[in-house]
Amino acid sequence: MIRCIIVDDEKPARDELAYLLSSINDIMVVGEAENGIQAIRKAIEEKPQLVFLDVNMPGINGIDVAKELTALEPKPLIVFITAYDSYALSAFEVSAFDYLLKPVSEERLKNSLDRIRSMVSSREARVLDKLDKLSGELGLSRSTRIVGYQNGMLFPIELDEILFLTLEEKNTIVVCERGKFQINGTLSELQEKLSDRRFFRSHKSYIVNLDRIDSIEPWFNSTYNIHIKGIDETIPVSRTYAKAFKEAMNILM
Repeated sequence: MIRCIIVDDEKPARDELAYLLSSINDIMVVGEAENGIQAIRKAIEEKPQLVFLDVNMPGINGIDVAKELTALEPKPLIVFITAYDSYALSAFEVSAFDYLLKPVSEERLKNSLDRIRSMVSSREARVLDKLDKLSGELGLSRSTRIVGYQNGMLFPIELDEILFLTLEEKNTIVVCERGKFQINGTLSELQEKLSDRRFFRSHKSYIVNLDRIDSIEPWFNSTYNIHIKGIDETIPVSRTYAKAFKEAMNILM
């Protein structure tokens, strides 16, 4: 039995797909979601093997939701649901995942599920490395937020809110004025994902938002300590990153 969830901001679209899936014996719909935050929460709760995911949704789009889902264990397979013309979606036609063009036809769905059964059995869902390329081909803008976890809840975090990211007990943590949130992925993965010049890797255990720096304290052996306004914690700049930090901050002395 393949457990799946359906994610679409339009209820009629969710109902139609659920109806089509109800006649397929080895597919079980274990949940539905109408936005990205609900989708991630439902995936964490239900651990589906398959997610039918709308591309264009308000708030967090389907591509960015897929990035969060592929960080989960076990990783669900992603089938995108979209109203885009098929010529714009040729990049989806790979063995790792599929797409369904709205309105979803019964024949197309069954063909997709034949491929999915094979993928579920082999667990070769190589999706994550395709997502940035798809974002560009679909003309979707780069996300301006990430999703954090705190006390069993999910919280969208705007990039402007981030003070710094760090490690605590092997967990990746994002620190904002409103608190600390756990994030999926390593600091190196998040550094690449953020790919924004304001976020600087100052230490093996820290990424700092340069726009939120209040003062910089010269320290031993040509290193620095960073002070963020409103918090007590000091962010170190190690020797490895000191030269790049001086250049980023235009420190001429």
